[in-house]
Amino acid sequence: VEVSVPKAGRPGIVALPDAQPDPAKHFLTRGVETFAGRGAFREAVAHALASDKIKGNEVVVTVHGFNNTMGDGVFRSAQMIRNFDIEGLTVHYAWPSRGAPLAYAADRDAVLIARDGLEQMLEDLRLAGAREIVLVAHSMGA
Repeated sequence: VEVSVPKAGRPGIVALPDAQPDPAKHFLTRGVETFAGRGAFREAVAHALASDKIKGNEVVVTVHGFNNTMGDGVFRSAQMIRNFDIEGLTVHYAWPSRGAPLAYAADRDAVLIARDGLEQMLEDLRLAGAREIVLVAHSMGA
């Protein structure tokens, strides 16, 4: 997911768009790329790591916490990368949270089931050439 992060945004604040989205004020999704399997994902990561945009072969993996949807996690990851000037490739691992404060038990079950997918993704990152993998996880995502 390619995210547009407002340059004038305040650290720690994700300003979501209203009826009139403005890239100068709001976090916006600019594009979404899907992969036809793990092999295609590894190829895309290897290509990104070989580009001039990425410093070193570091990959930062973020994992959202309880009561956060994939969109919440993606925008928070983009915010963190901007606020801390992280130059490594960033990958967000999203597990299927219900995104509801009263869904703790369902989220607990979902995150337990999603552990294998996270392990597979970390292995794919290594196979794609990641020299360092920094895992940043919040709350139940940890």
